Amino acid sequence: MEAIILNFTCILLFLLFFLLSFLKIKRLRKSVLWYKENIPTFNQNSANKIKFTILVPCLNEYENVIQFTSHINRILDVNIKLFFIISGKSQDIGAVHSFLDTMRESNIEYLVVPSTLSENKATQINYAIKKIGLKADRKHYIVIYDADSQPDLNTFKVTEHFVISRKFPLFLQQPSIFNYNGTFIQCVDGLFQTLWSFHHEIFYWLNNAKGLKNLTYFITHGLFIRSDFLLNTPFPNYQVEDIPYGYILTLNGIIPVILPVFDYSDTPKSFKQFFLQKAKWYKGSVKALIHIFKLSDYKKFSLIMKRSMWDIEWGFVNLIMLVFCVLLCNVILMKVILFFAWIVLYYFLPLQIFYNEGKNMKIIKVNFPVWKRFFFSLVYCAIYNIGPIIGLLTLITDYKKKRNNEENILHH
Repeated sequence: MEAIILNFTCILLFLLFFLLSFLKIKRLRKSVLWYKENIPTFNQNSANKIKFTILVPCLNEYENVIQFTSHINRILDVNIKLFFIISGKSQDIGAVHSFLDTMRESNIEYLVVPSTLSENKATQINYAIKKIGLKADRKHYIVIYDADSQPDLNTFKVTEHFVISRKFPLFLQQPSIFNYNGTFIQCVDGLFQTLWSFHHEIFYWLNNAKGLKNLTYFITHGLFIRSDFLLNTPFPNYQVEDIPYGYILTLNGIIPVILPVFDYSDTPKSFKQFFLQKAKWYKGSVKALIHIFKLSDYKKFSLIMKRSMWDIEWGFVNLIMLVFCVLLCNVILMKVILFFAWIVLYYFLPLQIFYNEGKNMKIIKVNFPVWKRFFFSLVYCAIYNIGPIIGLLTLITDYKKKRNNEENILHH
């Protein structure tokens, strides 16, 4: 009887692993198909009917400012203007000033946000919108990038085509490809973050275009916003401002048009940077979800709960599966086989499919042998949940500190 229960439990776990893998691969294939059907051609010159103002918030970004300027300067013209928004709290503000002062004649300008204001993106962007005197114009788009962004040089030609053909949408979102060529952790993180862009972000953005089905965020590196809308609907001042901004607009039925051209984003160069980045992202995601939960009515409750399940998967999926393997199976060899199957089905197989498709689409340009891709899967499985757990613990610690401070104030 015990053997029958053991076998039944193992079969159920295999089916669960297979189901999660199947759903991930299904989403991935739909996003890949969308890209193949929409790969842009550049036979026509720009019609020069759309104006773009690029905003790049900066905090201690001197090296990235130089690289971004060198990259983007190749496509700036009379209809594309660049503003660097420098936080007054930047420690390298003098060096950035000196460099940008030499670029004044290149359609590149900068402004400094007072040090008395917050250094988060939302505050910097909202401040810049007021200071540079933008006017409401449906043919003028505000474009937001990070200083370490490297948008495809055909981005603005493609965007102009989409803006005109889609009759001036309020938002256009440029997906990201992450740097997978550098240190070991950059290779691992870059491949899996790009895979995430396809099987999660692109898929759910496209899915919402058919009707609101998912609570999705926006990404503020590669986000195009029509100026008349942004002037009337500024960013909320939260720690991770693109997440709640996207949530709020999604709940109000505003869905971005997805551009089939990419922003090439950097990845952490060390394991420490990797964990800190993922902790920050997860902490911000949970905070944004809590805030949206307070704002929303019961009709949107299912969307919020669905998004919560994604955050739970992001933060704890490996721990949950490990607990299942350990508690539901008494045979050590079977535990090992089950967790090996989990790594293969949930990490390696989707990566393998994406790697082959990425090669065909010329998205992936570096060769990684099969054994290395499997090793990357093994490492990513081992470290995937560490950053989110750190972020959650930090959030709990911050909450306790806030409660203690409030109690001390009341006591005094």
